[in-house]
Amino acid sequence: HTSRAATKKKLPTLKPWPETSLKRQWLLPFAAIAVPILHNRGFPASVALGMAATESGYGSAMPDNPWGVRGKGDAGTNTITTQEDFGAGKVTLPDQKFAKYSTVEAATNAYCDFLSGTRYRNGWSLRDGADDGLWLLWLWGMGYASGSGYAQTASGASRRIAVELDDPEFVVTWDANKAAMAKKIGAKVFGKARREETVRL
Repeated sequence: HTSRAATKKKLPTLKPWPETSLKRQWLLPFAAIAVPILHNRGFPASVALGMAATESGYGSAMPDNPWGVRGKGDAGTNTITTQEDFGAGKVTLPDQKFAKYSTVEAATNAYCDFLSGTRYRNGWSLRDGADDGLWLLWLWGMGYASGSGYAQTASGASRRIAVELDDPEFVVTWDANKAAMAKKIGAKVFGKARREETVRL
């Protein structure tokens, strides 16, 4: 499985991280394992890597669950306190259960399995289309994450990842139109109102 829009993308003009960067040291081996699985299962690696970097802080938080999937993984669970933004200011939620995975392979397959559920499957025409930015907006708006600026952050992370991997495939397509869509989605309260705005994509 290959990227749908790689030939239309350009590598950002950003200065690469130094070899000693902890973010780089997390990214390179992580991507080497995750990307082939994502391609094989039909999920845009650009979006997935941008989300993993955003969710895990480039591996600094929950390295055994880079996509922040809730529930139980093959290695059990992590119980942590999170800060969420549901549209009325940040709230702290203690004792949140997140999956724990034994390998990057297990975590990547779990991410793909999670996005194969009904809520996200309804947007697979966006996943399989030429514009991966729309797929990112769909995931976020349908409830993957609560933060009002999540899609912008993940798309920005994808630009940095593309530079580090020296491959424009990993840039999430983002333009003024998508920024406007993100602003509309993010202005809605997390939950039903945000989903209703998202389905207009």
